[in-house]
Amino acid sequence: MASAQLPHTIERAQMLLLLRLMDRQPWLKKVEDALLDAFDYCDTVDQQNLVADLLLRTEYLSETCFTASIREMGRQVEDGWKLDPKKTWFVSSNHKENTDSSQEVLNRLKSFEWSSADWDRRRFLTRYREVVDKTTKGDTVVIVDDFVGTGRSMTKTVDWFRNKSANDDLDLELRVCVVASCQVGLSALEGLGVDTFSVRQIPKSISDYFGGQDLNNALDAMNALEDKLQDQSEKKLDDYRLGYGASEAMYHRVGGNTPNNVFPFFWWRYVSSGRRTVMHRT
Repeated sequence: MASAQLPHTIERAQMLLLLRLMDRQPWLKKVEDALLDAFDYCDTVDQQNLVADLLLRTEYLSETCFTASIREMGRQVEDGWKLDPKKTWFVSSNHKENTDSSQEVLNRLKSFEWSSADWDRRRFLTRYREVVDKTTKGDTVVIVDDFVGTGRSMTKTVDWFRNKSANDDLDLELRVCVVASCQVGLSALEGLGVDTFSVRQIPKSISDYFGGQDLNNALDAMNALEDKLQDQSEKKLDDYRLGYGASEAMYHRVGGNTPNNVFPFFWWRYVSSGRRTVMHRT
């Protein structure tokens, strides 16, 4: 009896890459099929090597690491910045009705084991537009979030507080405290003169890593993959090429929503045939 031909074949070197990936990034073991799909989607070995390299260097936060990050944020507020608990307010960066990850961080930070009992849970608010009415002159507002990408959204929040503070003569001091941020977003906030603390800092995973011809080759490989995605997509990919704002981020938090600053190759599902992806974005 003739044996059936295998629908997929994989080179020995690529199989070793896959095994190395799942050893270094344990979260990939739960998305093995999507990982194989990602390799199958590539048209060249160079593309497969780039995908593997980016996944190997992904900033990965397990639930344990996320909890540890919340502790670092709490210590920064209490021991690093030495803020007065009776003059400090915490608020998520979200002002909309929909929930988002900033509110998750806010709630976790509220439950931090503060050294002083003066850290009142009533000072943790979900919508930033509602916090100003509770403040008095000279108070500090700490804006918290899970992830800062380009910094544009957080900049809008900071600008709103500054304008409101000036109009109401409140003289509020603003701080930003986040679990992770793209280095470009962090630089944008520092350029505004806002004291910002980010537990993790995410570089551009191609432009900040490769140089010379290797950089050109890596960008060509990713552009080819994104061109292929766009050809098959029901939605426009334009704003998300190389990640939103060309952030080139590689970041994955267990239980978190993948930021659009991550290369869309790893989370873009809007293709006519359907597509399994190693990361998930709502």
